[in-house]
Amino acid sequence: MAENMPRTTPEFINWSRTHAELWAHDPESIGLTPAQAEEFAALAEDLGAAQRAAVAARQASVDATRRLSDALARARATGGVFIGVIKTHAAVTGNPGVYSGSGVSPVARPSTLPPPVAPQRFSSRVNPDGSLTIRWKVRQPVGVTDVAYLVYRRLGAEREFTLVGSEGTNKSFTDAGLPVGVGRVEYLVRAKRGDVWGGSSEVYLVQFGTVGRGEEGAGASRGMKMAA
Repeated sequence: MAENMPRTTPEFINWSRTHAELWAHDPESIGLTPAQAEEFAALAEDLGAAQRAAVAARQASVDATRRLSDALARARATGGVFIGVIKTHAAVTGNPGVYSGSGVSPVARPSTLPPPVAPQRFSSRVNPDGSLTIRWKVRQPVGVTDVAYLVYRRLGAEREFTLVGSEGTNKSFTDAGLPVGVGRVEYLVRAKRGDVWGGSSEVYLVQFGTVGRGEEGAGASRGMKMAA
């Protein structure tokens, strides 16, 4: 059996209006009393009025939200300009009471960034062309960028480290200048940002000629043994 009344609200409102007019024409011929037809007509009219009020309320809500958004944007923009004026006045007059009197926070002093962090957790591998690549890991503090990593090397029995390269964000260095037959090489890496130096890494030792897993070197040295 087909449904006589539609389910959706717009369709039911139209249905009510149409049937109220239809039933009011000659209610007794369809089994209704004039009072019943008038009752449904009143309900249909009230339903239509409620729909119009709901539509108007929704439109009013949209308009009110738009006005609120516009007013908020204007107030924020103007407030930002006035805060700038107040801060400028405080700076020109040298009067810190301007801030407390206006409820505006003083101009924040520029923060001093910490020095860059030294590299750590080294690894290395021998390349097919005989060069040696060392890699390291490091996480710099927030705001510390454009760090350069200066690589120093000490061969065999040398007493001093020599600067052999400077690297950036790739955090690796390929040493293509190792002498033939060298038995061991040590590296240390320093981090530098502009004129600010960070600490030095631990000495990283690579020893050639012995196949096997690396052991901890003497002192602060870390190392690995590999076939040349």
